[in-house]
Amino acid sequence: KDTKHIGVINPSVNDYLKLVFSVNELELQNVRNAIVYDIQIERCYGNEEHEKVMLELLECGELLELRFVNDYKRDYFIISYICKYHILDSKYSIFVNDFLLGKRVFNNSFLDLLAKDEIYKQILSQDMRKFYKLDLILLDIELLEKVFESLYVEEKGDDNDGNI
Repeated sequence: KDTKHIGVINPSVNDYLKLVFSVNELELQNVRNAIVYDIQIERCYGNEEHEKVMLELLECGELLELRFVNDYKRDYFIISYICKYHILDSKYSIFVNDFLLGKRVFNNSFLDLLAKDEIYKQILSQDMRKFYKLDLILLDIELLEKVFESLYVEEKGDDNDGNI
């Protein structure tokens, strides 16, 4: 008895997109130009290119328009990159001040971002303190108390991963 077999290829969407983008640079560029989420940048660029693109977006201010999976990731990403690349830009003053004063939850559970202790070291460097006018906070006893309170809360809530 003759038996007929049917073969079905069901590639994943990612595999399909890799194929389409590898043969169609124009389509890849169109997709990259339409990016609105940080995760899209992660998927449309390689690791080295991803970091470069994110830095460019931070430097020109367009990163503030990019949507992140949540505000915690956005805030921690921004403060981490500000410190890692020593960005001195008044657009980011609110993030630096809020980090120092503990006004936002800066969740450091994201890979490839600076640990909180390294961020403190960087934002308290002389030129960052001067540019972001952090000495005004550090010289105001009430604000300085808030800085220490935020450190205490973070330390108390530490999950023993070695980060502050």
